[in-house]
Amino acid sequence: TLLVVPAFEKVGDPCISGEECAERFEAGGFIPGGMEELSSMYEDGSVRTFQITDNPTGHSTTDVDAFFSGYGEGVGSKNVRCFKSNRYEPYLVVPWCPGTTPLYDERFSGYGKNKISNVFHLRHMDYDFRVLGRAEEETEEGAFLVHMPHPISKDKVKWEKKGSHEHEEMDKLYRDFTWDVKRKFGKTPRLKLC
Repeated sequence: TLLVVPAFEKVGDPCISGEECAERFEAGGFIPGGMEELSSMYEDGSVRTFQITDNPTGHSTTDVDAFFSGYGEGVGSKNVRCFKSNRYEPYLVVPWCPGTTPLYDERFSGYGKNKISNVFHLRHMDYDFRVLGRAEEETEEGAFLVHMPHPISKDKVKWEKKGSHEHEEMDKLYRDFTWDVKRKFGKTPRLKLC
């Protein structure tokens, strides 16, 4: 079983430099320090689901509304029953089993398709995905992460540059990769698209 960590991002002005990001973080109140603060910041709009504006399906299967409601039953976590998108790219906690756990494919370097390809591979290996919930007490399982704002990387700048062939090249590489995985496992994954 793989653990999905619900991911959020800070809304507002991005940092201009790594130093500025570190200063904001050290000052406190910038990134939520616990569940109560996260809930409050989510309600007031100062944090939101990670990349919800530029990649709305990237974390949609995690279902943060259900995360905040305790999955309707007050449970600490829930199994993913289907994927809402092939573009699902959650942050995962994966057990390391030498020779079994797939590594990130090194062809996906720089920016683009690295997490999506890894999740695709894990899904075709029929791993179970379990989304961690909100922990009300120390004894309950639960977790979340908040992406620390930072300046845009050089690789992302190249990815977004008009006239660049980065997208096309990565899309072709991803198509080739998915065919390789499908050939290797020869079946449809247990976790299908919703």
